[in-house]
Amino acid sequence: MIIRTSLFLLLYVFFIHSSYSQSKGDSLRFVWENKNELDSIRFKAIDAYYDLYTYSQPDSTLIVTTYHYELAQEKNAIEQMVWALNHKGIIHYSKGENDIANNFYTEAATLASPLNNPVLTSTIQGNIGNVYSRQKNYQKATQHYAAALKEYQEQKNEKGEARMLNNLGGIYQVIGNYDLALEYYYKSLSIFEKNDVQNRKIGLLFLNIGSIQLLQEKYDEAIASFEKSQTIFQTANESIFEAICINNIAEVYQKWGRANQA
Repeated sequence: MIIRTSLFLLLYVFFIHSSYSQSKGDSLRFVWENKNELDSIRFKAIDAYYDLYTYSQPDSTLIVTTYHYELAQEKNAIEQMVWALNHKGIIHYSKGENDIANNFYTEAATLASPLNNPVLTSTIQGNIGNVYSRQKNYQKATQHYAAALKEYQEQKNEKGEARMLNNLGGIYQVIGNYDLALEYYYKSLSIFEKNDVQNRKIGLLFLNIGSIQLLQEKYDEAIASFEKSQTIFQTANESIFEAICINNIAEVYQKWGRANQA
């Protein structure tokens, strides 16, 4: 009986959540399909839909990107056409379709070129870098990340700067240049902490930093980094990442010859 009741409650909660989510999506769709509405509000509704459904409903969102592009084309809103192409790239990238994603990013970059919008071009450059990084073409990934970083720094866009610093740190970590990786990670961490960015990103940075310190056999520093990361994920109820931190701490003590402290 307890099992049946629990199952009923889970299904009920899932139904309520799904119904709410669908209702929100329908409300946004009503806004962007309303031809009497201001164009800016219609585009904001599409952007809000992206925030909600890009990763949970990628195929449905992909259809919306086509509507977005066609609406922007009809209104001669070039910048919105670029954002639509960029978002097509994001969805294909999330589905592991790297070449298709890169084609859309490249098309977006070409269309964005004459607009003189550094934030837009930097975003696309970073996304192209993500594709090359996944394809293990680290030289090209670094070039795109560095170009985006320069743009963000010139525009004093610190959050964008921090993301690119983190991405570059990840590249150098993968290729084994640990000192340079740490340099970029710490720069990124400093900006994220100053701007009070969500703890998850800071937790992941400490996780990466600790992993390098472990490889460098700086065990006390690795423990400190993993413990900071664990505290952040524990507070945020990120149980999977918290478990990774605990496992990493145990591994440090094992390699340190202090397994009894794990």
